[in-house]
Amino acid sequence: IDECFEHVGRVMNQEAAFFFTFNEGKEVERPNYKTFKYPFSFFEGLGAEHGFRVCNCSDDYDHPRAMRMAVLMRR
Repeated sequence: IDECFEHVGRVMNQEAAFFFTFNEGKEVERPNYKTFKYPFSFFEGLGAEHGFRVCNCSDDYDHPRAMRMAVLMRR
């Protein structure tokens, strides 16, 4: 995720938005490559490190597997 946030800005113009889904948890959990959970604050902090703001837009999107939706935007 860090590598994605580091490089995605190369293909984003100032008005671009990068939407992504995630499994929400109280803390970072990655017991294997298929099972993972992150608190939203994880993405906020990582986005700030790379010059982005991250907004939780989960209430605007229904996901068939109850994943959460967020959007990464330039500051």
